Amino acid sequence: MRLLRRYFCINTNSSIIFFRNLLGEEGVKINDEARKYTVDWTGNFSGGNLVCLPGTTSQVSAILRFCNERSIGVVPQGGNTGRVKVHLMLLL
Repeated sequence: MRLLRRYFCINTNSSIIFFRNLLGEEGVKINDEARKYTVDWTGNFSGGNLVCLPGTTSQVSAILRFCNERSIGVVPQGGNTGRVKVHLMLLL
């Protein structure tokens, strides 16, 4: 079986609107607000510029479905939060 690699898309305002409608304003962190979730403790490594903070498995499923359909890269992340709750860092 051969793995097919896809190119990832660039974020659009429609993506942000979808995430905010699903999670509310507090459930979506962008740019400077996302930094505390996307930069490691050394300050040397960073990820995407948008973070979703889902509260239910249904929200996680909806986010992953949306991103898969649009080739948006997702990195599940459980560190850098100061709590155990998992968030999804989107590579946009």
